[in-house]
Amino acid sequence: MTTTLRERWRRLEDEAIACGEFFDMSAAGQSLGDALERRIAEHLRGLVLDAGAGRLAHRPSVLQSPNVRRYVSIDYVASHPELGAVADLLAGLPFADETFDCVVCSQVLEHVAEPRTALAEIARVLTPDGLLLLSVPHLSFVHGAPEDYYRYTPYGVAHLLRRAGLVPVSVTVAGGLLSLLSTPTSMGMLLAADIAGFSSPLRALASSLNRSLVAGSRWLEARLDPNGLFALNVVAVAQKNAVN
Repeated sequence: MTTTLRERWRRLEDEAIACGEFFDMSAAGQSLGDALERRIAEHLRGLVLDAGAGRLAHRPSVLQSPNVRRYVSIDYVASHPELGAVADLLAGLPFADETFDCVVCSQVLEHVAEPRTALAEIARVLTPDGLLLLSVPHLSFVHGAPEDYYRYTPYGVAHLLRRAGLVPVSVTVAGGLLSLLSTPTSMGMLLAADIAGFSSPLRALASSLNRSLVAGSRWLEARLDPNGLFALNVVAVAQKNAVN
């Protein structure tokens, strides 16, 4: 049976997740992965929910965080054999109020038709001083169609968090336009290397060229757009307002 390029790419992603290299496949992924890993190590503690966990790409970083006691994962579909539960943020999570010390919700809210409802549900299951680590796209290709609804600015993120009773601790950006535009080239090189075969010299060359492309894209955009006007993603940490 013929393997499509989409199937090949998904297999490459699965292999990269398994060996901890998923976020280094492209400049877009690396910029987001670096930003999230720093905040995971700094902020996450206790019982952590990964809301919209997908293929559990964040599980290794969360479990390696020294203050994390337990990791729980949910998604609205059975996205991974080791997923904790299938649950929908809009339909209501199967957890009691104030269950989790922290929630990770990464690259999910663009696919949720009612993000305010989803954030309110996250706030419900957080302890009074609990933390949300959130990431959403500002620039992105259409993906996950037709359930791809929104793009967010840092100001929009802060507004939505406050409306859900979550106080922004930090709202920053990760990645930029060059990271976005270089991603198809990264995908093309890695796919070509995979098609050529494991022992092909093309594989080593493609990996080396891709590493240079990733590093060069991030170096250039840091200098051309230091204020993040063309931000690729927004990354926020917010704390539940104990008064609410």
